[in-house]
Amino acid sequence: MKLAICICTHQRPAGLLRLLKSLETLAGQVQFAIFVVDNHQDAEGLKVIEEIQKSGYSVAIQGEQVLDGGISQARNHVLQMAINANAQFVAFIDDDEWPEASWLDELMRVQAIDDADAVGGPTKAVFEADISNAFASCPYYGADLNLPDNAICELQACGNVLLKLQTIAKLGQPYFDPALGQSGGEDLKFFMRLKAAGLNMRWAAQATVFETVPPSRSTLKWLKHRVALIANTRVHIMQQLQPGLLSTALRWIKTLALGSQAASYQMLALIRPDAQFNAQLYSAKFNGKIRAHFGQRLARGENH
Repeated sequence: MKLAICICTHQRPAGLLRLLKSLETLAGQVQFAIFVVDNHQDAEGLKVIEEIQKSGYSVAIQGEQVLDGGISQARNHVLQMAINANAQFVAFIDDDEWPEASWLDELMRVQAIDDADAVGGPTKAVFEADISNAFASCPYYGADLNLPDNAICELQACGNVLLKLQTIAKLGQPYFDPALGQSGGEDLKFFMRLKAAGLNMRWAAQATVFETVPPSRSTLKWLKHRVALIANTRVHIMQQLQPGLLSTALRWIKTLALGSQAASYQMLALIRPDAQFNAQLYSAKFNGKIRAHFGQRLARGENH
């Protein structure tokens, strides 16, 4: 099998159904099968698979349930499913996303240029609620490195990525850290390991997927928690990957500098209301980092 498309799903049956229908339209571009892991006890995703197969779905699809370990275990399990199926490549996409028609072609085209070990592409946020310009331009929605096509890059997320399994399998298990199953950041650490191993990561500028943002996620409360969580998790990961007195001191210096920036934005927001949005985000980022320095680990409040 040339390619396995891997999906982790958690209480998003409508999103999974939309994704599976969109993937069916890509059949013929490259030979692929679909593997799905549902990590919720109700297994709504597996029911979606059962129903879509009854309707004559034209792509081979296999679903399994994994209840322990949060998103990390789900990613590990679905990746192992692809490895067991002897796939050459695996493409990760999330259950709240759907691809453009050229998605697979673009990922595979860029991979072939320099035989890349990993290729990522942009994720564009699609908001379901009316939002302000501040939310629309916020980089914490979607994911886009804004790099030229085939540029060398440092990938960070698994929502839109192609992996060469021959080299990925050499990293050793677990591929995604189980300790990050409830907080997220398991994909960030995964790509940091790829970088440390000297693997070749590239950017496919036209391999676009879209990510729906429900009204519940287009609020300042949700966004502040997301910003704090990302910052908190990044510090914890760096503490593991870069231990030692000097590295710790540098992280503290950066965090304290961030705190100074947050305070400056808060002062500016007193006279410029338009600065309030960024002031809130800088404060949330500082809060997440400083809590990590004191050993506190934030959680997403959801498995996926």
